[in-house]
Amino acid sequence: MGPAGAATGAKVGAFTGAHAVSSVTASGGSSGVSNFGYDASGNMTSRGVAGKTAQTLAWDAEGELAKVTEGSTVKGQYVYTADGERLLRTEGGKVTLCLPGGMEVSASGSVLSAQRYFPVRRAGSRGADEESLPAPATTRPPSVCHDGPMSEARGTGAQGVQQESGDDTLRIALVEDDQAGELLTLRRAAFVSEAQLYDDPHIPPLTQTLHELRDDMARDDVVTVGAWEGHRLVGSLRLEIEGPKATLGRLAVAPDQQAKGIGTSLMFAILQFLPSEVTEVWAFTGKDSKKNLAMYTKHGYEEQYDRAAGKLTLTYLRRVLDEVDARNAAQER
Repeated sequence: MGPAGAATGAKVGAFTGAHAVSSVTASGGSSGVSNFGYDASGNMTSRGVAGKTAQTLAWDAEGELAKVTEGSTVKGQYVYTADGERLLRTEGGKVTLCLPGGMEVSASGSVLSAQRYFPVRRAGSRGADEESLPAPATTRPPSVCHDGPMSEARGTGAQGVQQESGDDTLRIALVEDDQAGELLTLRRAAFVSEAQLYDDPHIPPLTQTLHELRDDMARDDVVTVGAWEGHRLVGSLRLEIEGPKATLGRLAVAPDQQAKGIGTSLMFAILQFLPSEVTEVWAFTGKDSKKNLAMYTKHGYEEQYDRAAGKLTLTYLRRVLDEVDARNAAQER
């Protein structure tokens, strides 16, 4: 006999596939029949547990759980990277971005939150790893220095130029291959709000793999610029060079460091990383990304045209370098 209220007996009604239970009949305090369905690959597609609302489970082409539905209500949706790692989890109105190193960034409405999971070792264990959370964000405006102008070879270790003094220094330099993992984490954290805005968890900054990012950074026509506060990468952008034209994209700032001028500092710094033959810089962003459009316009970019890209409509903007320089000089006189 089991404890009071527990089932005193259970009988498996049938099996499906390789030892997959299709139904369970329970008797006693929790009596009832539970039914389970599977697809040809053995993934559970339906789950009707006695006394609970039946669930429908949908799987993607790679065999990863994509959606859980109860009746007409979606209880959970999940997106994965090309490597099969879970990238986005949507449950109960909250969207969670899963980042490497146990970091998660969640968005519920307009509220952003983050948490990090640490490995815990038992007392007395040897070789326990020590990790620490990022230092609290400062409200002081950072000073800026730039490393590695385009006239220098990559990775030459330029000392940089200090533009203004201050307790905090924002260092802007080229992002190297061994920093690609940190860059991937930064981009995913920064672009989750864009995914929310367009209701599309499959935007390229969220689905790009580390291997794809490294291949992109290694291209001769791509320049990847980063902004650091101390040892932490807090901002980045990507420049693609094509003759006299440079295209700016993937402008990303860490969520807890936004509205501090880091994006603006990166925008000003790009001229130092461009070949001398570049005469115009193009940028693109989502048509509904009002903050991004306003920032580009403020820095001399003018809207040229819109183009559909899947579910998105992208607005393309252009800045002609000589025209902007002449306009700024005229305004100063």
